[in-house]
Amino acid sequence: MSRKMLTGSFVALITPFNKDGSVDFGAFRTLLKFQEDRGTSAVLIMGSTGETSMLAPGKKSRSSSRPRR
Repeated sequence: MSRKMLTGSFVALITPFNKDGSVDFGAFRTLLKFQEDRGTSAVLIMGSTGETSMLAPGKKSRSSSRPRR
């Protein structure tokens, strides 16, 4: 089995929210683009900064599927 060395920076992103409690996907895309433009190797979303407990199951699913390319 081949192993690959992980290199680069791995950033734990916050999940931005609107005033009504919904996920601010525009701001989320901006955060992701910022990291991508600066060469970040990977991002950790949902749960790394504690906000996952504020999301209903459907919003968790929607948030985790949006960043994929």
